[in-house]
Amino acid sequence: MYVKSGNSMKRYNILRILRVAVALLCFALLALTFVDWGNGTATVDGLRDAGAELARWQFVPALLSVSALTVCLLLVLTLAFGRIYCSTLCPLGTVQDGVNALRKYREKKARPRFSFRKPNRWLRYGVLALTAVCVAAGVGFVVALVDPYSIFGRLMHEGLRPLVQGVNNVLAVFFGDSFGREGISVSWLSAVVALVTIGVIGLLAWRGGRRYCNSFCPVGTLLGEVSRASLFKFEIDTAKCIDCGLCGRKCKGECIDTANHRVDDTRCVVCFDCIDACSQGAISFTMRSKTSKEKPADNSRREFLATVAAVAAIPVAEAQQRHQRMERAMQGGGKHS
Repeated sequence: MYVKSGNSMKRYNILRILRVAVALLCFALLALTFVDWGNGTATVDGLRDAGAELARWQFVPALLSVSALTVCLLLVLTLAFGRIYCSTLCPLGTVQDGVNALRKYREKKARPRFSFRKPNRWLRYGVLALTAVCVAAGVGFVVALVDPYSIFGRLMHEGLRPLVQGVNNVLAVFFGDSFGREGISVSWLSAVVALVTIGVIGLLAWRGGRRYCNSFCPVGTLLGEVSRASLFKFEIDTAKCIDCGLCGRKCKGECIDTANHRVDDTRCVVCFDCIDACSQGAISFTMRSKTSKEKPADNSRREFLATVAAVAAIPVAEAQQRHQRMERAMQGGGKHS
């Protein structure tokens, strides 16, 4: 029987706990922004304001609102630590982790079920390209169907909000107006779309962990490409590794190739589960080694991503031009008045 070695493993356990705590806090604050409950209560309103500020750090809303500083900071965060955004700030990622935790709870004696899967590049980059084209064309409803924050928002607003309001109204019957009364309104079409979407994502999470993040999510694909050059990455020490394969079976990103001792940085969401699973201390999250072997550059993929980035930049430029025209119009109006 192997025992996890002292200080380094304890440090990584703390990092995993910290990551989970941050993810749950972000999830709770963002969920509260969509649930119409407790209006007028100082504490609830304060938490909702914090959630609204956190919502500005969601990648697609920041991109569409031309918040260049926020987008740049998120890219810098990814360049430093990889896809930490996906494991902490993205609430839909936390939903998938919750589904995974629920299955683990139900199947306590089951063996770890994950395994390394080769990335489906056509699907990943295809969805990313389609999203970029729709952003450029202003087809917002298509973007909303694949954007993780939009999916989460529909789930909370059309799914959780009516339930919370109903419970609130029942409590108001027994405890008086201190709980208030909330009118329940539901857009049934939005509710159906939200439930079907989250049902599909939940099924993917039940079967394959972060399968949605690494197969369909355009944000995950884009940040994954950025994370290729991240300062910190996971490395496997072949001298310590005993080829038990447990890290790969615990990896919900299904991105650890245990046969070749490689971690696919583009799909790793930096959850630290692999380090927690390794009894030999063979996996470390460390600064990228200068001598680490990298795959040869894929020029066709690089050209493809450059095209996607160019198309995605169109709405940003158009928004900036509209903003400048509005400023000139307002200045002109002020001169004539």
